[in-house]
Amino acid sequence: MNHRDAEIENLAEKIALSARELSGQIDHDRRLPDELVASLNGAGLLRATMPREVDALELAPGVALRCAEAIARGDASAGWCVSIAITSALLVAYLPASSREEMFGGGPRNGHGVAAGVWARGARRAPLTAASWCPGAGRSAAGSATRT
Repeated sequence: MNHRDAEIENLAEKIALSARELSGQIDHDRRLPDELVASLNGAGLLRATMPREVDALELAPGVALRCAEAIARGDASAGWCVSIAITSALLVAYLPASSREEMFGGGPRNGHGVAAGVWARGARRAPLTAASWCPGAGRSAAGSATRT
């Protein structure tokens, strides 16, 4: 591991401490607080695997996933969001250069964002009959309760 990788992993561990402090709010609000998103963005973790040419860190997947793991030790939801962002961002390198620059160039400080999505199999809507959490239960993009 090189010095830069060690620095970003240490930074992820520091952000994880903030995530841990905010975990109650994250669970209550069902979203990451703006200050945590700002920390993740400022550290470059949400764009960590994008190419350097779009002002990103271009971390190797293993380093980026160790950062996501560190964040998850602070708060699982925050770690999940980071892992989705970094795995989605791997595909940015495959875009045509002009598209890559238009959508992601200049980094988040210039209003260019992150790539985040999940390529999960489709869920089907079904009534939730259990009173406790069950694997596969969650919310669809539209916010309705789902179960796979």
